[in-house]
Amino acid sequence: FLNLNHMISDRFVCPSDRQLELRSKINFGWSYHTNILSLNRQLNFNVSNNLNQKSLTNQEIEHIENVLKRNQYIQYIEQERIRKLIDRLDKMKDNATGNGLSQFSM
Repeated sequence: FLNLNHMISDRFVCPSDRQLELRSKINFGWSYHTNILSLNRQLNFNVSNNLNQKSLTNQEIEHIENVLKRNQYIQYIEQERIRKLIDRLDKMKDNATGNGLSQFSM
């Protein structure tokens, strides 16, 4: 015969709204992914509605272009910074002497 207490303790219990909210805040679990999907759908809906309602003004287009140009400039500066760091590392490797295990000198 079945033990009723055993059946009750093994039963799945839905998480509370508070638990689901906390899970979504820590970006973990299915509730987080559901939240992201619903936000994406809402964003796509809002964007398509806004595009249908009115087009961008010249000032808005200019602002967007400035943001894109600034982004390109920042990417260029970052690439140059990384290139210089790699050059410095290569020079350090070339100037280093020793066997690399017990002896090392720069």
